[in-house]
Amino acid sequence: MSRVPLNSPGPETDRPPATGIRRLIPNLLSITRLLLLPVVLYLVTLPDDWASWAAAGLMVLSMIFDGLDGLLARRWNAVTEFGKVIDPLADKVCIGAAAIVLTIYRGFPLWLMIVILGRDVLILLGGFLVRHRRHETPMSNYVGKAAAFVIGATLIVYTLRTGYVWLEKAVSWLSAALVAVSLVVYLYRYLRMMRGGDVLPTTE
Repeated sequence: MSRVPLNSPGPETDRPPATGIRRLIPNLLSITRLLLLPVVLYLVTLPDDWASWAAAGLMVLSMIFDGLDGLLARRWNAVTEFGKVIDPLADKVCIGAAAIVLTIYRGFPLWLMIVILGRDVLILLGGFLVRHRRHETPMSNYVGKAAAFVIGATLIVYTLRTGYVWLEKAVSWLSAALVAVSLVVYLYRYLRMMRGGDVLPTTE
């Protein structure tokens, strides 16, 4: 039996720590996502079709930045304490704010918004407790990133107002399922860290 880390996906690297602009780019991508958020929210409130497509396009761009920031941070060995905080925080702020506005303007399911916000509050509280006790910042993981991606896709479907009820229901329930799974994974990991470990048994 082997034990693999539950931290952010990516192998350990023996590369020297990144310096200069390479050290800054991953965090700048996360910050850019937060800067795009007010524009997206404003576009969602507009009734025009072009605004819906523009908002959806910016959401896709934000999701691309979300994938790039972690990928580049690991590839360049540019993982920082600030990055460990700003990346998941940007995820939760962008997704939560978009879910609220889409619930008001685009018929996004109220129950799913509550589920998403509830999970994020629990994850943030758990991360705060771990940091307070262990003096280290938990990183994101594969399940959390997968949940964020599917939720993002669900937000885009409602932003575009496709009119396909079956599609809206399918992505909504898939999002809810991944939210539940990711919450269990995060809470299990937090409990492991609180007890002095951060690994998950697995078989080869």
